[in-house]
Amino acid sequence: MYSMRRCYLSRCLKLLGKIVERKEVVEALEQIAVLLELKGEDKFKVNAYARAARSIATSSENIIDLIKRGEAKKIPGVGDALSRKLQEFVETGKIDYLEELKALFPQSLMELFKIPGLGPNKIRSLYEDLDIKSISELEYACNENRLISLKGFGKKTQEKVLQAITKIKAESEYHLLNVAYETSEIIASYLKRISGVDTFDFTGSFRRRKEIVRDLDCVIRFKSGEREKLFDALRGLKGIRELKDVQNDLVSVIWENGMPVEFIIVNRNDYPLALLHSTGSKEFYTSLREYASSRGFTLNAREFKEGREKLKVESEEEIFGRLGLQFIPPELREDGDSVIAASKGEIPELITLQDIAGLFHVHTTWSDGASSLEEMAEAAKKLGMQYIGLSDHSKAAFYANGLDESRLLEQAKLVAKLNSTEKVFHIFHGSEVDILSDGSLDF
Repeated sequence: MYSMRRCYLSRCLKLLGKIVERKEVVEALEQIAVLLELKGEDKFKVNAYARAARSIATSSENIIDLIKRGEAKKIPGVGDALSRKLQEFVETGKIDYLEELKALFPQSLMELFKIPGLGPNKIRSLYEDLDIKSISELEYACNENRLISLKGFGKKTQEKVLQAITKIKAESEYHLLNVAYETSEIIASYLKRISGVDTFDFTGSFRRRKEIVRDLDCVIRFKSGEREKLFDALRGLKGIRELKDVQNDLVSVIWENGMPVEFIIVNRNDYPLALLHSTGSKEFYTSLREYASSRGFTLNAREFKEGREKLKVESEEEIFGRLGLQFIPPELREDGDSVIAASKGEIPELITLQDIAGLFHVHTTWSDGASSLEEMAEAAKKLGMQYIGLSDHSKAAFYANGLDESRLLEQAKLVAKLNSTEKVFHIFHGSEVDILSDGSLDF
């Protein structure tokens, strides 16, 4: 039952593995550099990892293939020791050295890097001198004016830190859909290994594919006789930062990335009803209940009746069918208009991956992209795309390694060469051109 219906993000992430891996390599090396500086290691060692990360991020080579062939030392800044670490990462998905460095510090300490102006040295000072390990502890220390006398800080810095914390707290109420998706994938991998789980699905605004979500809701159907075992397993899930609440049919937690997650535990009969109710939105569900009531039905999270007769249903589709409604996809369950449309059979078909023929506004390592043109083209073809639109930055965007006229012409020759080898796939060549202050274009 757990699925990403009408959402092709999972397939995209898997097929874009080459791109994701390059990014993860860069992030791993950058993390090592930061943690070494936080530890107080010498600048030479810190800079070695930072330089290697930059080299990999900007290289036009297929970095992952290079590492797999044992040729990582061809990358500028990569020596024997780092080459072995890169090989380890590609083969195992982790670097033991990075894990050892992470273990030296509380995970919550890393939250402090979100605050502008706080680098590794200042964070080390906060940790070692004031025993501050999280944003909440830092806020408390600021309110007690403990940063004023700390070397390298002062009254103005303390005020700026407090302002930044206020902003972070306001923004942290929401999470981007892709972050919620990644979190759901991790949780799903755990749930699939729990014997008491029969089936499950993530609901709420996440299932409705809102761009930002406050939390993750997960409806779980338990296997007969294993309810208590399921509760025990949920309370002990790896990745839980804080256990917030446990009720008769609910386990509420804060995940390690700060995202609230609610597990709603139901039996087989209640599963489709809980799925429908938990998906929402509140306005949609209220309209649906009113529509059901006007036709002699009673509908709520635990009960579906026609008159006094309790109805047993196996799916959401069956609920809509009983009400005489066209099935309403979760993405359209935002208000009562979709209920009216469903009553008239006017629910539209949603766009799927198969409807998308190409991707425009693609950046590459020619400017500020993370992957080469060849890698982007290959990834697009694996996704079933027929074309991409290349639009690296123009020269005014010097901060993003923008292309001047000569580099743009050089890129055009590469595009023509790649297109000459393709029968179906095509690369459209363009540029993200800046509009200058006098209204003219960069080229």
